[in-house]
Amino acid sequence: MQKDPAKRIGYVDTYDIMKHPWFNDVNWDDVKALKIDPPIKPEVKDKFDTENFSKDVQKEGELNSHIP
Repeated sequence: MQKDPAKRIGYVDTYDIMKHPWFNDVNWDDVKALKIDPPIKPEVKDKFDTENFSKDVQKEGELNSHIP
């Protein structure tokens, strides 16, 4: 995990994520067609619910956020 977005896989080319060995068994056509259920479905109370994020991440604010 990289806090610096420029060091994250897929920062320059999102297809780098699909090519990464960790995802070799992923059928990307099924993912695109929404045929695969996510392995984890967190409970979310509303669109502002941050309970699934660590307290450290919550303290960072929008510094590393892509949300305007």
